[in-house]
Amino acid sequence: MVRTIKALEEELNIKLIRPEGGVVELTEIGAKVLPLITEIAQKHAKLLSVVTDYRKKEAEEAIKVTVVPGFANY
Repeated sequence: MVRTIKALEEELNIKLIRPEGGVVELTEIGAKVLPLITEIAQKHAKLLSVVTDYRKKEAEEAIKVTVVPGFANY
């Protein structure tokens, strides 16, 4: 989780959290973007769920085709 936050801080070029007396607190901008980050994370989880369900359904419905060698001259 710390890596994810650090990567996001680097990408956005802002500080989202700060250590404060042994406790980690959100910065002002961190508090403002937290609802957006939460929404994005929830939508990402939903996206993964939809894709996973689709792949399972696709695998279950797949038609397996067997190729039977043909003879040009009988």
